[in-house]
Amino acid sequence: MATTDAVPAGNIEYTNRVFSKKTRRGRVALLVREHYLRNDIVCGVTICSSCLEKLQPVKTTSVLIEDASHFVIIDFTFAAYFWEMLDTPQLSKLNIIIPNTVTNEIQNITGGQRLYNKIKNRVKDARKNTILFGNENFVETFVERKAKESIEERNYRAIATTASWYMNHLKANQIKTPVMLLSDSEDLRKTAQNMGVSALSIRDYLTTWQKENSRALLDLYESLHQIYIEAKEKKAEAEAKGTQDQLYDEYLGEDVLEAGIKSGIFFQGSLHVNHHNPDDAFIRADEKKGILSDILIPEGRYRNRAIHGDSVAVQLLAESEWVSPGSIIRKEESGEGKEEGRTVLVSTSKSRRKVPTGKVVGIVQRNVRDYVCTIQVDKDKDVASMQL
Repeated sequence: MATTDAVPAGNIEYTNRVFSKKTRRGRVALLVREHYLRNDIVCGVTICSSCLEKLQPVKTTSVLIEDASHFVIIDFTFAAYFWEMLDTPQLSKLNIIIPNTVTNEIQNITGGQRLYNKIKNRVKDARKNTILFGNENFVETFVERKAKESIEERNYRAIATTASWYMNHLKANQIKTPVMLLSDSEDLRKTAQNMGVSALSIRDYLTTWQKENSRALLDLYESLHQIYIEAKEKKAEAEAKGTQDQLYDEYLGEDVLEAGIKSGIFFQGSLHVNHHNPDDAFIRADEKKGILSDILIPEGRYRNRAIHGDSVAVQLLAESEWVSPGSIIRKEESGEGKEEGRTVLVSTSKSRRKVPTGKVVGIVQRNVRDYVCTIQVDKDKDVASMQL
């Protein structure tokens, strides 16, 4: 998550963006980077009076022509799956605006460099009337990621904000050329429409603004759209499989852990594993925080990959989930009134006294220790044994 503290420096401002990064040793490090924002980025329209003084014509850079019927802003979906449509004679002369939010996304996908090079070549060709708009580096269009907002949702807002800025900017300079956002992402279109931006699906655009050429273009669109749908389905399957296969929760960020420990939401302590019963572990609780006994950390998911000696941050479970020492974890069978595959704690101890029980939500410091071992391979049985 990034924090902003804009500092003016002539035509440049910058924000301090803070990132969390996990090191090889499992610790979380905070990185602070300066993100520079300009206030002199131009819209690229040849007759825009407010941008004319700022515009420095470059022979290899195309600009938007003033007598165009409309300007089109494209998103990541269009660039990644429907770029071939811009190579058709019917759409080759479109005035295209590409926010650099889109190109940033493209460079992060597999094989994205090839598409990125195609975009650069089109932008360099003055005959193509295509510009790359630096919305991520422009004071008036840069947007911060909100709390609990996904990167995808933030990028939707960034592209919609760019479209909204263009509409207002052109109107203020008496340029009546309409601006529209093309996207097959329903979420992006809703975000844009909530900002008053004209947002169309590619199909709707072809049937309304390209009526004369719609038949040939729709045939190409349908074939590309099928590829897009298949890619979405594969992505959804991969995400579902990843969620299903994820045995442990992700560790919380270092800043979240620090704030939670200070506020008393989390408890910090060294993890002690019972040598006689590895299913039981605990941390020494701070009596000042109202816990008069140790906090029990059962084995499995609740231990969350922590090992003996790690300094951990622990969150208490609901009191109804507290158990007594000697409890075990098992998968509950599916049945009437039960959730299939749910992880539950089952007490096996004869003592009925339940103690505060928690789960590890982060590692404050790893108990780093080197081990030396040998591996002996049995070639006949194709198995291996390890000795410490």
